[in-house]
Amino acid sequence: MITYLGYFFILLGIVDFLASLQGTDFYAMFGIYLEGLAYQYSPYAAGLLGFILIALDKNKDINHLIEKSMEKDENLILSSLVSVRKGGIFSGTESGTFFITNKRLGYIGNFSQNGENLDAEVDGDNDFIWQVKDVSSARATAVSVIIKSGEEEFKFLPGFWKTKSIVDSIKANIN
Repeated sequence: MITYLGYFFILLGIVDFLASLQGTDFYAMFGIYLEGLAYQYSPYAAGLLGFILIALDKNKDINHLIEKSMEKDENLILSSLVSVRKGGIFSGTESGTFFITNKRLGYIGNFSQNGENLDAEVDGDNDFIWQVKDVSSARATAVSVIIKSGEEEFKFLPGFWKTKSIVDSIKANIN
């Protein structure tokens, strides 16, 4: 439902923009008189609101997918939006959801960004689900979290303020 509302706002922004190209005040037709910056940027504001609503609904779908896949005696401890670098510093990033339950932890990608395509579908290269008992270590740097399971290593960027709390949650479940 929120996605449809997002598409409505994007359509509203497009119609407002096209109407302004024709010299028509779109909102004035409905008795809404915008002035100054509100009048000038109303199509962009409506479109941006639409994109935000669609992105929020996409994240909700992933959290629902995680909750649906949990077993009866499994509890969701943490779910956080994070980014994963695709290669070097200047390569693109993939955004997704990192989650921890009392039995598993994992990452599911939402969308990918690079210099050419800002909203590409994710191919799932970074997606994983590990059993908590198989995780050997978790450590935080200033901006990233690095977890290991056997020979595999996963590094992600949760944001400066979230690194310590995510590592503490992982370590609490490992022990």
